[in-house]
This record gives sequence, structure tokens and C-alpha cells, in this order.
Amino acid sequence: ARGKLHSFPLDDIVEQAKAFIAAGATELQVTAQDTASWGMDTDSPLRLPDLLRALGELDGNFMIRVGMANPDNLLPILDDFLDALKCEKIFLFLHIPVQSGSDEVLKRMGRRYTTAQYEEIITRSRAAFPDIRICTDYIAGFSGETDEDGDASVQQVLRTRPGKVNITRFSVRPGTPAAKWKRLPEPVKKARSRALTDAANAVYEANGDAMLGREFDCVVTETDKPGSVTARDRSYQNIVIQEEFPLGTNLRVKITENRKHYLIGEVIRP
Repeated sequence: ARGKLHSFPLDDIVEQAKAFIAAGATELQVTAQDTASWGMDTDSPLRLPDLLRALGELDGNFMIRVGMANPDNLLPILDDFLDALKCEKIFLFLHIPVQSGSDEVLKRMGRRYTTAQYEEIITRSRAAFPDIRICTDYIAGFSGETDEDGDASVQQVLRTRPGKVNITRFSVRPGTPAAKWKRLPEPVKKARSRALTDAANAVYEANGDAMLGREFDCVVTETDKPGSVTARDRSYQNIVIQEEFPLGTNLRVKITENRKHYLIGEVIRP
């Protein structure tokens, strides 16, 4: 995260959520540079799971999506966090940015977690909720990254099978230690970004194929294009339905096509 994080009071967040729900919001996003750190800068014992429980107790037809949570702050509260996800109003979606599959690169980045700890979060989360959808971030071509480091990230993507991978080529931020280090050539960074993208696409194909024929309850969250809507199931999969429905409509669908970055679903009618 950039700069010191500040936690808004629980009551303020709940009141803001009530206002959004009253205005017709069907998806509430709990967002921050690091949601797992909520409450850690205060004297209160309340932490992210407590906030999620408070939001989940509100009345209304809505779902909650939890935003990015850094591994080092999520791991100590993981059991309580997973317990909070039992609330059916919370999407089973976990955005945990690992940034690299190499512990050496993570040290150079100043990250306060290891690749093993990141993968422990995934393992424990899937043990609690087998269909939980993992999203993560990688930085390709960080200064000092070797071919072996780059391949470690690729292998981690293939091993952990995330549902979404955000890939960024490294760029220097002024004033950081990395600004003084020798940078990798742009063609190298581009090649490593491409390798990560290829691995992610292979995982998306396999993940999507595994969904074919399955049925899910979902809620319509977007109505961008005439003749179709986007819905999300409990694990926040992107499901396109080629019919029109109002926002917030609850549907049961059968997955009929895998389009790699999204699924096609047909509505199951009684």
C-alpha cells in the first residue's frame, strides 16, 4: 500500500452501506489498499471479520465483495475471516496479491510474507470453501529478477490455479530502493509478462471447462449491453446471460459455454 492506511469506523461504514442499499445497490464492495488491515491502526479489537459480519446482518437484496487483502495481514485472521464468509451475503471471492512466486524477489520488494504463506491461505480457504475464487497480482520483471524467479511465478500460477490474475510489468517508483537498482531490459519484462499471461490463460481454460454443465444460483449485477446481462454466482464468477433481467434479479443458471474470461449461462426455469 502507498502511505499509511486509515480505518473508517465500523458504524460509519455500516451507515454508508445502508444508504447504498436504500438507493438500490445490489453489490457492496469493501475496498482498500489492504482490507485485511482494517482496524489494525485503532485501539479497537474489531477486525475485518467483525466488519463483514456487521454488513452481512443488514436487510436487503445485496451481496458483499471483499477487496484486496495482503497475505501478511490476512493470515493471522484467516480462521475468523473464513468463518465470516459463511454469511451467504458475502461472495466467496478472495483477492490476495502475491506479486511474485520467488521468495528472493519478495524480499527485494520488501514484502512481509513468503510464497508458502500465500499458498497456505489458498489451501486453507479452499478446504473451507472448495469453490472459492482466488484473484491475485504479479509484477513481471522486477529489478534483479532472474529467469528462475520468473519461472517460479509461472509455475505458481499453474499450481495454484487462480480464477483471475492481474499482471503488471515492473516500473520504477521514484524514491524507492528499487529506483537505484539496475533494471531489466524491456524485452525481458515483456517476455516474462507474456509467460505469466499464457499460464493464466491456460488456467482460465481449465477452470472454465470444469464449470460446463454445472448449475449455480446467481444475481444480476450488470446490464451493460442490450439483450444480455452479467450475473455473479457465490464465487463471483462472471456469467453472461443472453437475456435481459433487472439488476438484483436472482436466477438459477446452467453453464453452457466457456469463453475463457467469462462463462455463458442459460436460465433454468421451474
